[in-house]
Amino acid sequence: MEPSEHFGRRLATIRVRDGVTIQQLAAAAGVSRQTIWKLESGRLRNPDLRTAARLARALRVSLDYLAGIYSAEELLAVAAAVSMRFAMPSG
Repeated sequence: MEPSEHFGRRLATIRVRDGVTIQQLAAAAGVSRQTIWKLESGRLRNPDLRTAARLARALRVSLDYLAGIYSAEELLAVAAAVSMRFAMPSG
């Protein structure tokens, strides 16, 4: 996914990739179906933080990824760097 994609397009891409319907996502996130539809269609471009966090949690992705701040590859690189930094020395 391109970082320039708007939030709703990323939301739809992840939802469809995971085989989740709008109704299923709405129930899991505690967000109305209309809100999800508006986001995915581009009629609502910037959800409030609480809504965005609920959607990310329901889809099991980070808010940074859903918002387009980081790509999946960048998040993996950050996670690897953090785990290396805090790895316990053997011995």
